[in-house]
Amino acid sequence: MVDMVKDFSLNKIYQIFLIILAFLMPLTVFGVNLIIVIICLIWLFSGDYKSKYSQIVSSKLLLTSIFFLCM
Repeated sequence: MVDMVKDFSLNKIYQIFLIILAFLMPLTVFGVNLIIVIICLIWLFSGDYKSKYSQIVSSKLLLTSIFFLCM
C-alpha cells in the first residue's frame, strides 16, 4: 500500500483530472469548472516556480494567450 502511494505522482494526478475533465465537458458546466479550479490549485501548490516561470516566458504561445485573457 505504501509503495502504491509513493508511485502516485503529481503527473498521474494531472492525467486523472484531465481525463475526468474530458468526460465531464459534455455533461455539466459546474463539474468542468470544479475540475479546472482543482487543477489550477494543484499547479499553484506544486512548487518549482522558477522553472514554471521560465517555461511561460520562453513560450510565445503562452505569452500571447495570457495577454489575450488579460484583455
